This record gives sequence, structure tokens and C-alpha cells, in this order.
Amino acid sequence: MKWSAKIDNIDNGFLITYVDGDGTRVCAYEEKIDACTYEEDSSHIVEMFYDILDFFGKSGSKHDKKRIKITYEKQND
Repeated sequence: MKWSAKIDNIDNGFLITYVDGDGTRVCAYEEKIDACTYEEDSSHIVEMFYDILDFFGKSGSKHDKKRIKITYEKQND
């Protein structure tokens, strides 16, 4: 069985179609807006990439000498 993750860009985020031995499932990763400041929050992208790593079994363990780290950081003003 060939595993795949197809990413589609939508108006307010991304849709991922995951295909594996159990079938097909679709997950939405929606952009968040801060209710107080109305600033866009792109933390959904970090969540999406970690889910993709987990899906393909590449997230690693705490004992690995090297690990993938994905961050979303605020720039200093």
C-alpha cells in the first residue's frame, strides 16, 4: 500500500487528504485569528507539519541525536 498526504490550500488554511492502509481521511488545518488583536496566527501550519511527520512515522524520539524541530516564533519589534 502506498501512503500519501495531499495538501490543498484553501481560503483559511489547508486540507490534507491522508491515504494509508486503513483508507482515506481528510483533516482541516484552519488559520486562527486572535480575538483581541485580530492578528493572524499561523500556528496551524506547525500543527499540520507535525501531523504529517507523525503520519509517515518520522517524528523521532527524545533519544535521537538529531530531531526535526518546527517552530513559529514572534519577531522582535
